[in-house]
Amino acid sequence: MRLDVFDKVNHLDLADSYHQIALAHALKGNYGEEMSDYETALDIREDVFGDCNHPDIAQTYNNMGSVSPSQGEYEKALDYYKKAHKMREDLYEGDHPDKADSIDNIGVVHYKKGQNKEALICYEESLEMRRRVYKNKDHSDLAVSYNNMGTAKLSERDYKAALDWFLKAQKMRWRIFGETDRYHIADDYYNIGYAQLQLGDYESALTSLEEALNMWGGLYEGRCHRDIRNATILRRSANVYKTCREIKVIGTQGMDYNQTCIF
Repeated sequence: MRLDVFDKVNHLDLADSYHQIALAHALKGNYGEEMSDYETALDIREDVFGDCNHPDIAQTYNNMGSVSPSQGEYEKALDYYKKAHKMREDLYEGDHPDKADSIDNIGVVHYKKGQNKEALICYEESLEMRRRVYKNKDHSDLAVSYNNMGTAKLSERDYKAALDWFLKAQKMRWRIFGETDRYHIADDYYNIGYAQLQLGDYESALTSLEEALNMWGGLYEGRCHRDIRNATILRRSANVYKTCREIKVIGTQGMDYNQTCIF
């Protein structure tokens, strides 16, 4: 309809339509088509706004950055996110949620590239800005920052710190959403369970992983899914370690357990 109405004339409504189509492609995993639609939207918006910085152009760059990692193009993702951030810095003075988002996104790409030190720097900067923006009140963006800090600490094998961050993320999400955001809360339980497993707290790990599995089971309605598979593997590991520890305690009282605990 909009293509017929505007007929070869670039218009912001056309750019908005391409954005919506791109989002639909994202839900289907059609990343090539998604990127193509964002590129078209970007061309239209740059034609309309000219050399002026505009939040819509920054958002398009940001969205293009989110597509690139799905195609294995991390350098492109960094470039798009940095363009978005530079434009937002020019647009907004001081702290701003969009600026914090850009910094966080840059950190995510560094993390995926295995550049944990750079990722942690970005996560910390984004977290501090979000705390100032939201005045330390509960907000979903803060929960994201807490979770990202946890993943960075996991990469450093600082499991105690990681667990603390994951617990903060989960508690905040519960306060904000209750059970309405079951997907992310299930993620939190999984991350918490993983950290507890690494710390040797097998009982707690089993409880957390069971919670994740129960939530994901309801979300995916019995379908095989990567999240369920991963949580199941971790749960089995926690169960084995817990069992072996119990056998070891019995073993100190005269029972031979060495043949039982083979990894």
